[in-house]
Amino acid sequence: EAYHADPCPQPSLSSHVAMTIIGKSLMHAWRSHPKSPLFEPSVMGAAADRGSAAHALLFGGKAIEAIVADDFRTAAARDARDKARAAGRIPMLSKDIEGLTTMIGPARERFHDLHGGAYLCEQTAIWRDTTSPGAGWRRSRIDTLSTSRTLIVDYKTTEAAVDAHSCERRIADMGLHIQ
Repeated sequence: EAYHADPCPQPSLSSHVAMTIIGKSLMHAWRSHPKSPLFEPSVMGAAADRGSAAHALLFGGKAIEAIVADDFRTAAARDARDKARAAGRIPMLSKDIEGLTTMIGPARERFHDLHGGAYLCEQTAIWRDTTSPGAGWRRSRIDTLSTSRTLIVDYKTTEAAVDAHSCERRIADMGLHIQ
């Protein structure tokens, strides 16, 4: 939460802000920046909730609230979802939580293999560019970082195809290469 609120003394550049500048405009980036007086928090959709829930299960973070419903089409399910979000929790359909929990073991094993052992999770990097006059603050939230600080692995979930070509296209389409 502190990272997303921007802990820097002045508004900082994050990958989200950079993607907004590139994909839309500076004004869009400023309006969506947490330090802007024009800031209005956005509401995540179901796919973003699933990604946040996977991150929370793997690395810690917001609590997940199970919503007992087949989907979010009923008023009761939507009301439960909205109340969970208002309370700072991630709403997930009960039936979807089991699928997420089965991903945890294999993902942790993969991170362990990639990092050659123990690794750090959810690290925040904050720095100021001192190479150019007037350059400002930068920030990054790192999913996993090797204890030697030589390897960063970013975790993403997808419901799309995972062959190399599809992944490359999705990375480009979503601007993930900027991260």
